[in-house]
Amino acid sequence: MNLKFLHDLKSSNSAIVDQWSLLLDRLAACRHTTKFYKLWVISFIAVNLHPFHQILFKVWCNRIEPFMKAANGFDVITQNNNNLNEYSLTPGIWQAMSEVKKMMSVSIVAKHG
Repeated sequence: MNLKFLHDLKSSNSAIVDQWSLLLDRLAACRHTTKFYKLWVISFIAVNLHPFHQILFKVWCNRIEPFMKAANGFDVITQNNNNLNEYSLTPGIWQAMSEVKKMMSVSIVAKHG
């Protein structure tokens, strides 16, 4: 999906692109494609984000409770004497960024909360 497609899908009364609008736009993009369409729809239903198949959050949590319990037993892989190197857990794009761009990113987040 390119930026022009995203702008074409956005309603004219909203200049803000938030997570929910990105999700709705992605669903619209899926409706306009034939390849992997059902895979996208099934994945949105599985995580309770498909707008036509949403269930109450508490009901959804009860449905996935066995998986959440299994996640409690997950141990974070640590390094060198159990000292966790948190920087290695950051996304690759962050690690590849220059210090100046990182500082700009942090200031944007700090400014807009």
